[in-house]
Amino acid sequence: MLAPRNPRHRSCQRGHYGGLRGNTTRLAWGDYGLVATSGGRITARTLEAVRRVFRRQFRRTGRLWIRVFPDTPVTRKPLESRMGKGKGTVDHWEARVAAGHVLYEMDGVAPELVHLAARTAGMKLPVGVRLVARD
Repeated sequence: MLAPRNPRHRSCQRGHYGGLRGNTTRLAWGDYGLVATSGGRITARTLEAVRRVFRRQFRRTGRLWIRVFPDTPVTRKPLESRMGKGKGTVDHWEARVAAGHVLYEMDGVAPELVHLAARTAGMKLPVGVRLVARD
């Protein structure tokens, strides 16, 4: 699964995921892209599950780029622990995604396979997505 090698801070606050960031709204390498239509948080497990969906549908043909990285730590306190004594340990990592953010890019695959894989992948993601193609 994706996770930072050596994070600068052990824990962070939830924050927000509004607005657009830089050049993450345009296709950079592929002919097709999966774009988020709503903002949200996507865990590293979900990103890996969607990657496996694409690989399974494409049958090792074409190329796939993941354009988001889970660099935000999410902490949890152990079950049945008393209040206080600081923030919990890191439970998992997640990526903050804004509307319009390109999540995945695909290239070298038949359009029918891309549409089928995008529909299946969209069911696994917690944010709304749509498929875009390079003009």
